[in-house]
Amino acid sequence: MKYKILLTLLIISLTFSILLAFTPIDKICGEETSSCSIVQNSEYKKTLGINNSILGIITFSILIAITIFHIRNPRKNTKIFLALTLFFSTIGAIHFIYLQVFIIKALCPYCMIIDVSTILALTILATKSQL
Repeated sequence: MKYKILLTLLIISLTFSILLAFTPIDKICGEETSSCSIVQNSEYKKTLGINNSILGIITFSILIAITIFHIRNPRKNTKIFLALTLFFSTIGAIHFIYLQVFIIKALCPYCMIIDVSTILALTILATKSQL
């Protein structure tokens, strides 16, 4: 059950990453002065020259594939790889929340859904109970 919840959170993050990547910012965020637009048009919208939503699509697709593989064929190595990948993704999510709150001083609701889902996914994976 824990991995199905994890999978659901990862699918939510992938869905919102796709939405941000392929929907024009003015259509999804509204006017240029909205918090969403401010975040999406900030200097932090890219990492290493790649749009963060594209990085999200890649990362969450990989995490979903690993999770499905682990559900079908549970192995300790797969769980460790999933945990490490999700751990680094969570560090990224915390960094993006920090940027929004303290540097950009605007919150993108779609980004926050992605970031919070990522943090929740790691929390669920880290729980010892079988939810």
